[in-house]
Amino acid sequence: MNLKFWARTGILVTTTWLGASGVGFAADAVAEIRFASGQGTVSNGDDGSMRAVAKGDKVYSGDIISSGPTTYINLKFVDGSFVLIRPKSRFQIEDFQMAGAAKPAAAKVKPGQVAAAASAPAIDGSRAFFRLLKGGFRAVSGTIGKLNRSEYRVSTAVATIGIRGTDYTAVVCDAACAADPVIRGEITEGYVAEGGLVTGVETGGVDVESEGKNCDQKEKIGIICPVDAEQNLLVTRDGSQFRLSEIPKFLATDPIPDPRSCGG
Repeated sequence: MNLKFWARTGILVTTTWLGASGVGFAADAVAEIRFASGQGTVSNGDDGSMRAVAKGDKVYSGDIISSGPTTYINLKFVDGSFVLIRPKSRFQIEDFQMAGAAKPAAAKVKPGQVAAAASAPAIDGSRAFFRLLKGGFRAVSGTIGKLNRSEYRVSTAVATIGIRGTDYTAVVCDAACAADPVIRGEITEGYVAEGGLVTGVETGGVDVESEGKNCDQKEKIGIICPVDAEQNLLVTRDGSQFRLSEIPKFLATDPIPDPRSCGG
């Protein structure tokens, strides 16, 4: 599969929902496992209980999903978004709430005037907060990411990702990542890639915020770096940002598939 792989975005649910596929969710379920290629587990965020992943199972706010050494797990959320978790990963649904969409107020129009087009309704109370603990994922935003962008967030140990309606990837940089020739060729001496974060965008865009040098390599703290379609960014262990000239080789040779095409 030939995937152009990196995209721009920025990242927050609990209701009964009926997806386009006609599959119903329990009132407190926030997503369904649409595909699992092998072994994995779901840990309950409240009591720590653990269960094996299975296609069709529901997942809930607070759950931690862990994938096995060769396992991809695809989640479809109640707002229509997708998260495809790559092998050897741990991904937490920190807080996901899906509120009903408010109807836009009807504008008063005087005789002879043309009514203005109604703007997209806000969905107050909806949010999608996630945490990447290990490994990586590819995500495609849904209603929350498109209408409540300020209420969509992915947290990691070194950076926070926010979206602007997108298809993007985030991967915690492990030893293989740190040894990648693209990574090694981009960072300067004294910075440590392992334990950092690689972010890339297929379409749309993301904003990555961290506490070191920003992506323009200025001495600024807590600066947001925009990552646009087909761009890639490395955040090192200390929170410094480095733009990458191309997709790291370890991802180019083993790209994460489009979650919309995995599992129906």
